[in-house]
Amino acid sequence: MPSLTLDFYGTTVEIAGPGPVVEELGRDFRGFRAGRAGARLLSWVLEPVSFPQRRRPAGRPDWSWKGWEVHERPERRIMLAADGSGIIFEERERRFELFAGEPGRLHELAYLGILSRVGEALDEAGLHRIHAFGFERLGEGGLLLLPSGGGKSRLALETWRSGRLRWLSEESPLIDRDLRILAFPTRWAFRSDADLSDIEPRHVRVFHRAGFPAKRVIDLEPFLGSMAWSASLRWLLIGRPGRGGASIKKADRTEALAALARHLVLGQGLAQMGEYMLGFRPRRVARLSSIALSRALRALSIIARAEIFRFDLSPDPGASAGVLLRFVEGSMGQTLDRALPAMVESKRSHGER
Repeated sequence: MPSLTLDFYGTTVEIAGPGPVVEELGRDFRGFRAGRAGARLLSWVLEPVSFPQRRRPAGRPDWSWKGWEVHERPERRIMLAADGSGIIFEERERRFELFAGEPGRLHELAYLGILSRVGEALDEAGLHRIHAFGFERLGEGGLLLLPSGGGKSRLALETWRSGRLRWLSEESPLIDRDLRILAFPTRWAFRSDADLSDIEPRHVRVFHRAGFPAKRVIDLEPFLGSMAWSASLRWLLIGRPGRGGASIKKADRTEALAALARHLVLGQGLAQMGEYMLGFRPRRVARLSSIALSRALRALSIIARAEIFRFDLSPDPGASAGVLLRFVEGSMGQTLDRALPAMVESKRSHGER
């Protein structure tokens, strides 16, 4: 059975399954491919069949979530979907068996499941995903918070086309304890009507989603030359989809706190599945509470550190990108203007000594 090993900042994922599905996941997570397993290991076995009847648990589910039935057992969780898909999670071994009869569904569930469990492992290591477009210039970084469908991906694509900003993540960068933004390089996803005419067709795929419109996704290869791995947090932009011209103005910390509560603490918009995360047993509640507290404290640290702005976007992503680029370059210029007198004075003092 074909296999794949991925390394997410020390959390290793080993995947075994049908060749075409494993290949798709390899393209999705191109930025995390690794040669061998590390210390913290999650193991996935992908089975291209419906969930076996003989392995269905007896009795009613312990709880349900968005069409999934969840059965809790000591050290085991069994999740069953109405379409015949299912997952068995052996908690002690950190091993997943995923069943789905249709390859596109198997790919979708594996992609979302991996991100869900990796996200939790990173949370416990002090690295929190945030639903944002992360960008960098000259070592300083920014986060643009926007709701799903608000235009982050199209804006990221326009800034990439400009060649004037480097990107950290198109939708879910990490923020560490030192308030550094870390890259999270997965494939980029767009609605079906996005203009991708300048992307080589061999890098564009269709990603099917049960109950939602399919998306077109772009492999990382076209973007790798303009990627940054980390940046020091400077700007927090609270985006709002607009109908007029694009503009960036100062915002207050209350507005920032509300946005971070959604996009960081609750993780709204992140690729994750509640049936993997939620649970009502005491140990699970304690773990989720600890993660929520850590995310909330990180949000308060961001508010204390970052320069906070409101970004009203234009319906034209090119116009919005232009405003963002001028804002970042103007901010960098102001920083240099403030620093130059001190640099000159330091040079004079050094010469006098």
